[in-house]
Amino acid sequence: MKVNLNTPFLDLWGNPIINNSTQKEENIKDLICLSLFSKIDGDINEKYRSFQLCIKLNNSNEEVDITPDEMALILNAASTLNVGGYGQIYNILNGYPQI
Repeated sequence: MKVNLNTPFLDLWGNPIINNSTQKEENIKDLICLSLFSKIDGDINEKYRSFQLCIKLNNSNEEVDITPDEMALILNAASTLNVGGYGQIYNILNGYPQI
């Protein structure tokens, strides 16, 4: 399935969330890549699949084709986010409106 995670997180009203320190929009792809790259749990195979997915997502500018296994890795990486962040990622991965 093709998805585009290179999009800003939105607040409850659909406005892009701005990082106070950088004054840039908080990007979903960037946060997922950071989560995948810094993953410490899981067996060695899951860690390497997470690393490969991180590189794949990081090198994509728009839509990227992901497998069901990669979708599960992304949702696992997003599980530490608050409800608003996790929900937006879940919606994008499942073809629903972000907000």
